[in-house]
Amino acid sequence: MGEQIHKRLSKEFVEGVLEAFNDHRIGEEKICEMLGVRRAQIYKLRKRWLRSVIGNKPFELYGRRESAFHRMPEEVEQWLHEEMTFIRQKAEVYRGRFNFAVLAEEAQKRFGYPFHRETLRLFVLRHGYYLWVA
Repeated sequence: MGEQIHKRLSKEFVEGVLEAFNDHRIGEEKICEMLGVRRAQIYKLRKRWLRSVIGNKPFELYGRRESAFHRMPEEVEQWLHEEMTFIRQKAEVYRGRFNFAVLAEEAQKRFGYPFHRETLRLFVLRHGYYLWVA
């Protein structure tokens, strides 16, 4: 598999090709060849490009934004900070490890919706409460 499109081609080139494709000056086969992507990817790029044109926003080849998967409400984050501080400083049974399944269950009881233990683990790692060692 080749490099990703944003690493291979300039944004200006891709915009020009998408504009020509949108104006029916070039066909699907030609644009697939020029950009080195498959047909489905062309339509995803075109959709993103059209949204940027219509919304008067800059077009970005790299479409990944910050993921909402691992983002939690402020109240949950505050609770996690308090729990981690308590466990690290005051808990008698703390042995340098966390039981993220138990933490996820407690968070679900407290806030009313499920939390995946991996999401909590990533939060704890990101904030330096836990150092993962293989």
